[in-house]
Amino acid sequence: MDTSKTTNLFHDRLILAAGDLSFRQLGEITETHPETVRRYMNGHAPSTVFLSKLCLNLGISGEWLLSGQEPMMTRDVPLYTLKNAKPDQLMLAVSELLVDLADRLERTEKLVHRDQGIELKLNASA
Repeated sequence: MDTSKTTNLFHDRLILAAGDLSFRQLGEITETHPETVRRYMNGHAPSTVFLSKLCLNLGISGEWLLSGQEPMMTRDVPLYTLKNAKPDQLMLAVSELLVDLADRLERTEKLVHRDQGIELKLNASA
């Protein structure tokens, strides 16, 4: 694999992610000195802390930034995942959700019954 090509693609995505933000603005949102940001944006390997803060604060998918795998924005990940999921993956997700909901319902019912029992005891002692 040609790592220079991969690096160039990563750098292109980094520039795209930064958009029109200045080095100073990028430094503020990533808690990085603007000169360090300038070096990163000019091709030096950025730190993982810088990348994680950049992704977090700009809503950028870390997977997209590192690998180019769509989507770019984290807000688009759930819909992208659903559109690209296989039927068995969707069924597994639905079954896990139903199990979780059943567990929550059971816990809620126990709380309601417990509270009703406490209320009956309080009414009986009044």
